[in-house]
Amino acid sequence: MENRFSRILSKTETLISGIFLIAACVLVFTSVVLRVFWDYSSSIMEEAVRYLIVWCIFIGASLALKNDKHITIDILLKRLPEKIRIGFQTLAFLLGLGLCLFIFFKGVNLVWHSYLISEKSTSAWRMPMFIPKLAVPVGAILISFRFLEKIYLNIRWLRKERT
Repeated sequence: MENRFSRILSKTETLISGIFLIAACVLVFTSVVLRVFWDYSSSIMEEAVRYLIVWCIFIGASLALKNDKHITIDILLKRLPEKIRIGFQTLAFLLGLGLCLFIFFKGVNLVWHSYLISEKSTSAWRMPMFIPKLAVPVGAILISFRFLEKIYLNIRWLRKERT
């Protein structure tokens, strides 16, 4: 059962990652056409593609977790009774949540440091680097929410089984 916030978040993540992916594809196509026909290469376009892909990866990781699309090694878990399997899953989700929160706080420090020193990209674009680096804490918090959602659903299932 999915709540309203989760549905809105999923649609927003899908929309944003889709727009970023399409933009990256258009930029790559444009870059190739410019290189082949006019022997022109733009470091700005290449840099923009990298940043868009990084954002797509972090947002997509959240969607993949929500839809159980991450790679898992579950050969042993599949053979366990359902209650024990759910317990192990919950433990794994708690560990993942802890890791994501660690990455979130480190990412915030990374972004803040980049902002304080006015770090800019080395290309002609001179983009403030805190903007692409924001993908780290934003992605970590999105994934953390998905872990919390999974933990909540597992605990609810375990409680329902107990009664």
